[in-house]
Amino acid sequence: MGFQQCLPVIVMAALLLQQLQTVTTEILSSSDEAKLVSLLKNVMECRQIPGLTMTIVKGKEHSIIPLGVSNKETNEAVTPRTLFYLSTITQAFTATLLAQLTQRSEGSIQFDVPIAQLIGPELQLSSERLTETVTLRDALMHRTGLSTGSIAGMTGLPQAMSRSQVISNLKEIPMQADFRDDFRFNQFGITLAAYVGEKVTSSTWEKLMRVHLLDKLLMTSTTVATDDRSSPDFSRSYVSVDGLLVETDPKIFDIGPLAPAATMFTNAEDMVKGLKFFLGDPFLLSQTRMPAPLLEELMIPRILLPIGYRASLDRSSYIWPVPDINVGYGMGFFTNVYRGFQVPWAGSTTHGFSSIMWLIPERSIGIFLSINGQKHSQIPLATLQ
Repeated sequence: MGFQQCLPVIVMAALLLQQLQTVTTEILSSSDEAKLVSLLKNVMECRQIPGLTMTIVKGKEHSIIPLGVSNKETNEAVTPRTLFYLSTITQAFTATLLAQLTQRSEGSIQFDVPIAQLIGPELQLSSERLTETVTLRDALMHRTGLSTGSIAGMTGLPQAMSRSQVISNLKEIPMQADFRDDFRFNQFGITLAAYVGEKVTSSTWEKLMRVHLLDKLLMTSTTVATDDRSSPDFSRSYVSVDGLLVETDPKIFDIGPLAPAATMFTNAEDMVKGLKFFLGDPFLLSQTRMPAPLLEELMIPRILLPIGYRASLDRSSYIWPVPDINVGYGMGFFTNVYRGFQVPWAGSTTHGFSSIMWLIPERSIGIFLSINGQKHSQIPLATLQ
């Protein structure tokens, strides 16, 4: 199926999202849900997607749509409990965890206090000025100006390497852009932010994420770190090689001490709770709440993205039925404007997996969508967008 053949699918997607905004008694009528499933199947056929999971919430209601297979070899079907890779959407959860710690630390952790004041002299960056002034907000917003360290982000670091060792070597990473003026995606910055939480609480990011966020949200299936992904609960991922989808080695997802930037797996059932939490649902059955001002603090865009990023995130040309314009980045969340609504979102595409999470707080709508592979694409996230 060519791009022109896919255009009716794109138009249908926009119309269905508009319907989602107007339904009051239920998320989708049976006929609309059938149209949505037909849309998803068409996209899966068009893009050769093996498996897909989708979660939609609106107020108290939610809907889960699993399609395709999680394992092409065994033909294992995707279910609401099948785990898909969140990759860098993990950063939205890490930023949220740190926001919670700012609440509970009685002022010992703050977004705009220099990190050097929080963890002491072990922080040494490439310049004295950066060392003395960089804050949690800078690290979580990717505005430190440090080189991205993309190779380490792709391959990970040795499992035996501690986060403390990573921090002690940050001085070796050179500046690549202007401090606080440029967005430069950097997994080391996220790891540094997580390390602040570890130092102040004398715990690990893994334990903090499990105990203070995921367990309290009853997101009990979501994994923070695991050495064994052979269980049928884990979806396999597939990349396009010479036109064929080939399974990736599960070891490629082990990124060692950089885990706070991209390591979590989750499923559609858990994302019902995750989406409702990020939307500030007052009826969510959980043991934790995030005040609206703090949620806004995470999601409000404070830095514009470079032209290259905006070109891949904006949907403003004549091809698209409704303009969807990126207006910046907050802490773990991008924000677009769609039909006049502010839409905080997070997305990722890594080693075959592509995932996206949209939030429309004004309408209490959240959507999570994840796939485990597709045919070659220059902009793989565009399939989900």
